Amino acid sequence: DMHYTVNTIASSTGRRDVRMQSLASRRAILSTLTVLALPFDASLAMSPSQKKAYEAFVVQPPQPITSQQIQRQREERVRKSFEAEESRIQVAIKLYTAAVQDQKEGRYQEALSKYESIIAQYGDFALAERSRVSRAIMEYQVGKVNDAILHLKDEEVALRGDAEVHCALAVVLYSEKPYEISLAEEQFEVAMEFDKRFGDVAYVRDGKPAWPPRMVAALEKFKNFG
Repeated sequence: DMHYTVNTIASSTGRRDVRMQSLASRRAILSTLTVLALPFDASLAMSPSQKKAYEAFVVQPPQPITSQQIQRQREERVRKSFEAEESRIQVAIKLYTAAVQDQKEGRYQEALSKYESIIAQYGDFALAERSRVSRAIMEYQVGKVNDAILHLKDEEVALRGDAEVHCALAVVLYSEKPYEISLAEEQFEVAMEFDKRFGDVAYVRDGKPAWPPRMVAALEKFKNFG
């Protein structure tokens, strides 16, 4: 009987230990599942500056943009665009003024470079049209005869009716291309129809056109032998 009692007590104690271990295991599993079910705190993996920005976003999420805000943003874009364009215009005018001054003071290569810059950078401005004409005249002065003729012919098409273009093309052709004398005479007649002042050497030399010496000499040659 004593042996039976001891075995019974041992068996009972073993079962109680197994139940305790099973209960502990279930509690551990339940605890793990509870932790996994909790939302992940992304801020734990962030730097202080990132955490601050994250918390600001979570606490104060971005609000929908109103129609008034959209309108203000559009107006701001238009204003900035206008200011940028106005700045371009001012720079172009300044560059053109400097080119004209160089031309009047005999710095023909510098003037040519500035006219070319205007054409390249501000080709959408009206100043570029006059710069193309002046470029051709400066090219003739510095010895780029073929370039001058090519550009003057292009401008004769683009600015048909512009007296300076017709006159400049006429005198250059007359001086440099004897086989195109008929075209030169025709171009000069067209120039006189639009503005007779371009037949006056003093005007093209000392007036607004401010033609350089080589172009003035070509006009004189045309008038004396044409």
